[in-house]
Amino acid sequence: MLGRFNSAEKLDITRFWNWQDSPIPIQPSDIAPIQAASRAQADSAIAPGQLSTPIVSIQQPTSLPDPVGMAGVLAAIQNGNMFRDMSGMSEVVKLAQSAIQASSSGATAAGQQASSNEQNAVNAAADMFKANLTAKSGDKNTAADKNPSTQGALINEQDKRKQASGGAVATPAGTSGSSGGAGSTSGTAGTGSSSSAGISGNGSPGTSSGNPALDVATYGPEGKPADASVRDALGSDPTSAGPTPAVTNDDASIKDIFVVGSFKRTIVEKEGDPESFLSFDKERQLIASKHWRPDTLDLDRIVAPHDNNLERFSDLLLQLVPFPAGGIRTLSLIGYARTTYAFSFQYDSVFLETLDQWTASASQSTLEDEESFLSIRMDDIINPGTELPGNWSKIKLADVRKAFASDAQLHIFNLAKGVSQSFVQVVANFFQIQTVAFLQPVVVFAKETGVTDDGPLLLSYSFATGDTSPDQAVSSLEDLLSGPGAFTAFPQHN
Repeated sequence: MLGRFNSAEKLDITRFWNWQDSPIPIQPSDIAPIQAASRAQADSAIAPGQLSTPIVSIQQPTSLPDPVGMAGVLAAIQNGNMFRDMSGMSEVVKLAQSAIQASSSGATAAGQQASSNEQNAVNAAADMFKANLTAKSGDKNTAADKNPSTQGALINEQDKRKQASGGAVATPAGTSGSSGGAGSTSGTAGTGSSSSAGISGNGSPGTSSGNPALDVATYGPEGKPADASVRDALGSDPTSAGPTPAVTNDDASIKDIFVVGSFKRTIVEKEGDPESFLSFDKERQLIASKHWRPDTLDLDRIVAPHDNNLERFSDLLLQLVPFPAGGIRTLSLIGYARTTYAFSFQYDSVFLETLDQWTASASQSTLEDEESFLSIRMDDIINPGTELPGNWSKIKLADVRKAFASDAQLHIFNLAKGVSQSFVQVVANFFQIQTVAFLQPVVVFAKETGVTDDGPLLLSYSFATGDTSPDQAVSSLEDLLSGPGAFTAFPQHN
């Protein structure tokens, strides 16, 4: 349907309408072209006349006879080949030229034959591949070979039949009638069943529009993209991951993992008062004064859906070990840096209202008193050796590192405090992957968008680093990775 007007209508395959396919057999005779030649004639009357025969003429003198024998002598002297070629040099030159020409012709013929053999091999391989595709797909003479008008009529006819049958339509073989479920959002880092944006799911993407004629017109006679046809021809599992998401050597999807720690907030209104729950009014005051900071629930919303919440660095390492080799493209950690050399997955903070500042809760232990591999501390990982110390001696560091792809990245979104360059470098060396963190803390700004009857405030979030104002904040954490506050460390191989 080229336009939307009362004279425009959909093409109907049941009617004879495409006159280009069946032109009128009786054609009118051609009209002779217009003759516009000039009627001018050349004037041939003007020409020079002929003179009469002269009366007096010059007579040529009579030739004298040659001296006896002089003509032969002169001819012999004028001949340059008086003495014959005693060495046969002329024949030698001819033979050498013949040998050179024969050698050149042989080399040319050999090159042409080699090129012909290579082309024949390529053509034979292509014919075999095409034959395999043909055997799997059947007849190639389908709607994909028709003109656009015929394809459009087929599509309209299929839509008409679909409406008549109550919406039921056959799906071409090898295609998926629906895109599948959204997937679980609570899978662990070891299983990674989330199919949200940024995390590769395990299901194969659907390729069918629900209209077989449209699928054929779009993808060709098999009704599916060329990459699916190639995988079928090569004998690959049709339910395996396609080429669009990267896969490992074992055909496993490469994932982007997001991990959030466990963080709680309390408030102390006056010195000496106990820590109390942060009420809605107090949270609104913190948002207005730009002293607000997110807890676990807020971070869950920011990166939702994510893989899971962890409280220990060792738990993260345990969940990385079962991953297939090269199965992780990016690992993003969102949590609090308590110092410039430590990143924690568990941090309870309290806001001292009289001082307008946040500090560690009284129930929070100090970093020096923590056991190994509870937080990512520089001292714990600066020289881990081949096996991790403490209760995780069964974890091989090589098994942790193999989970990352060759171009993998570790992203550390450190809240509250910035981290040092040396800390980022030590982490990059530990995991042996490129690591990005922030020398100034990541700041999360909140804006109230609503409130539920019995739930928390409904907020929208923006992000910045350091002393950036909310007006200059970005809308996603990933946008900070290319900003001026990000520091990238490349692993130094041992």
